[in-house]
Amino acid sequence: MYPCRYIAVATLCLVPALAAAPPQVPNLRLNRDVQPERIRLDLTLSPEKTDFSGKVQIELVINNAVDHFWLNATDLSVSQAKLETNGQTLEATIVPGGTDFVGFQFASTLQPGKAHFSLSYTGKVNLRSSAGIFRSKNDQDSYLFTQFEAIDARRAFPCFDEPDFKIPWQLTLHVPSSDVAVANTKVESETPEDNGLKALRFTETKPLPSYLIAFGVGPLEFVDAGTAGSHHVPVRIVVPRGDTDRAKYAASISAEILTRLENYFGVPYPYDKSDQLAIPLSFGGAMENPGLVTYDANIILSPPGQESVRFERGYASVAAHELAHQWTGDMVTMKWWNDTWLNESFATWMSAKLLSEWKPEWQTRAQDERARLLAINVDTRTSARRINQPVESKSDIGNAFDGITYQKGGSVLAMFENAVGPSNFQRVMHNYLNAHMFGNATAEDFLAELGRDTKPEYASAFATFLNQTGVPEVKAHLNCAKGQSAAVQLEQQRLLPLGSTGDTNRTWNVPFCIAYSFGQGRKEICKLITQQKTTWTLPEKGCPAWLLGNDKEVGYYEAAYDPNMLGNLLNHRNDLTLAEQVGALGDLDVLARDGQIPWDEILGLVPRLKDDTHPEILEAAVRLASVPQQYIDADVKTNYAAYIEDMFGVRARQLGWQPKPTDTPEEKLLRPQLVGFVANRGEDSQLIEEAKHLANVWLDDHNTLAPDVAGTILAVAARNSDSIFYDKVLVAAKAEHDPFFKPMLIAALGDFQDPNLVRRSIAMTFDGTFDLRMSMRMFGGAAENPKIAELPYAYIKEHYDQVVSKLPSSIGTDYAARLPGLAAAAECSDQAADRAKAFFEPRMAKVIGGPRSLSNALEQIHLCAAAKPGATEQITKFLSTYPAKSATAAGGQ
Repeated sequence: MYPCRYIAVATLCLVPALAAAPPQVPNLRLNRDVQPERIRLDLTLSPEKTDFSGKVQIELVINNAVDHFWLNATDLSVSQAKLETNGQTLEATIVPGGTDFVGFQFASTLQPGKAHFSLSYTGKVNLRSSAGIFRSKNDQDSYLFTQFEAIDARRAFPCFDEPDFKIPWQLTLHVPSSDVAVANTKVESETPEDNGLKALRFTETKPLPSYLIAFGVGPLEFVDAGTAGSHHVPVRIVVPRGDTDRAKYAASISAEILTRLENYFGVPYPYDKSDQLAIPLSFGGAMENPGLVTYDANIILSPPGQESVRFERGYASVAAHELAHQWTGDMVTMKWWNDTWLNESFATWMSAKLLSEWKPEWQTRAQDERARLLAINVDTRTSARRINQPVESKSDIGNAFDGITYQKGGSVLAMFENAVGPSNFQRVMHNYLNAHMFGNATAEDFLAELGRDTKPEYASAFATFLNQTGVPEVKAHLNCAKGQSAAVQLEQQRLLPLGSTGDTNRTWNVPFCIAYSFGQGRKEICKLITQQKTTWTLPEKGCPAWLLGNDKEVGYYEAAYDPNMLGNLLNHRNDLTLAEQVGALGDLDVLARDGQIPWDEILGLVPRLKDDTHPEILEAAVRLASVPQQYIDADVKTNYAAYIEDMFGVRARQLGWQPKPTDTPEEKLLRPQLVGFVANRGEDSQLIEEAKHLANVWLDDHNTLAPDVAGTILAVAARNSDSIFYDKVLVAAKAEHDPFFKPMLIAALGDFQDPNLVRRSIAMTFDGTFDLRMSMRMFGGAAENPKIAELPYAYIKEHYDQVVSKLPSSIGTDYAARLPGLAAAAECSDQAADRAKAFFEPRMAKVIGGPRSLSNALEQIHLCAAAKPGATEQITKFLSTYPAKSATAAGGQ
């Protein structure tokens, strides 16, 4: 799954409870007194209605003698339930179970054995959130779609809503006769009904957990995307009515991605079809439902003729992730949510691997460095999770879908693939999938396979990354004695930011891989480092010209070099691969942000990079120059703008806002980042005025701008415009019906800097002007600029209860859990952290996912407070060499 999470809370509405004291409601998990063997679902629903009804039939195994059992259910009203066993039919009394459970009490004790359980119920369509069964609109058409991961299947039907209850399902949908319905499997039969409905019976699924059941209903249309794999499985793009011409790119590559995945895993695609379903007004991500993968429409659909490089590569990446899940996550599913990484880390790693091998010209390995470095930045905090974090609450389930699971897990897999060798790792994956086909697996299962198919020490080493938080920092010192082999002295500790309260005294079993050069030859060696201090003697005599402490830059660790080693490495930067250069520069950025390299040294490095011909290196240089705004003293703000202009202004204006026939794909990707950066942080008046002009023209004709720059141009124009342009954007946003452009316009309303306009956008976020799933973009935009971030923070403190009552949910987490992040965006002092704690702590205790989010935010504020004095001093010292230029003068150069 690719999540962009939104959140909501609902209550369970049930009919009569027992007069006597009811059985004790489960805390989090169902017991195993009864287990399902097979489930039949029969649902009656219409996109035009706000409720639905259903019947569930479950083939049960009763394991223990009991007089009651529980199912998961949220916001459902169960009207009737009965159980047939040993020739008897027993009526059940419905027992309320709070927000997550419904109980069934029987007058006599149920004996172990087989049973058939059936119930009838009604439920509510979700109108504000993409959780459970939710309504989505595309222009005037209404649809119903589903999103059940992590624990929202219980909003659609009473069930055993845990991943290890993995069974076959058979689904029948009664829908309006004019609508189309799709589900995980093919339609087995279609029968007209007398009440304006039709019954669609779908073939039985392979064993699945409840969270992977999916369907969609409405005026859907299909685009043939060919067949895939050895079984020639049909592949289709399923789109809202009228959008078939937007699915061209997805239809051209989806089957090939699926076939390549099958070839790698060595296991035939395990389902009978592969539909890719576009959902307008979705949760913002994608979901790996077997046979019916769902995507936010803007991920998979593009206006005809406007398929940008960013869109094409974005869809390829997301589709590769979700389709990899068909094997890792769907066919083989984690047993419990602590092993969410067995789904998400594997899909993240596989997506990156597939793209780098399928499309080497895309240079995706260089882009992958962002994911590794993102995870490292998060993982340096003491509030970070383990990859394999124990899950003991609903908050823990929601927290499992984060950068640690996705990016760190994927990076650790890539590191070990590199260490053991790609062919050996492929054998591990093949055997692991075969051993657990259509079942469940645990971390121990994967580690056992890794140890069997490679060496036991690799399984032990992997566990050191899986079961503890943090990032290894490996300090390297090269000792070269004349006539002797060079000795690389290594010392590992936990990488922690300046001001952290964490303990650095932690070790991992690190598959440490180096590359180095003697003369014209490149050498690569890997060694498993298990001690805090290690000396590694190179086999050759003499001193290498350079040494890279992270071969291919796939290792999940930070290599920190002594000054001489770092200087040699930078001097021979062009001897490295593009991905290695980007990764090594990114490592320096991480160390600077953690306070281990002075900012003046980092800013002084950028001039060596600014004229590089590789857009990927220029992007790395932009990241190095992107000093946190909290650290820039007001007295040198114009100096900083002059520095940005000096570093990147000429190149940004050469690139310009508008594409050129000679653009390479990489330059098209670079344009919005570089030109937008110079316009915003370099305060380039020429680029700003051009953006304002282009934005005004685009509001009248969306064909005047390439879609990959339109959003950035709108944002730059908004940042530098007044209420007249604000009102024009607002009118356009209200009038826009195209789901590709409407979110872009709404997001632009969050980019204005005038405090009065910011307050308008903040209030509008929650007043119903736009669907909250889109309007949150306005609210988030204000939080990105420290100058105005205090405004949304202040609004939340004043209107907390009102806001929380409207916030949506998804992936089992309340969106309210993100609200402490507003304090982190606005504050940078320990006193502010204390105030934020006092306000949020009692409130986050009631929010699913809230406690960890608050912990992260408070640590972020504390680290900012600790780093700011030294960073500001270093930056001010450096920028004093860049006297302020007027924006007009800078832009006119």
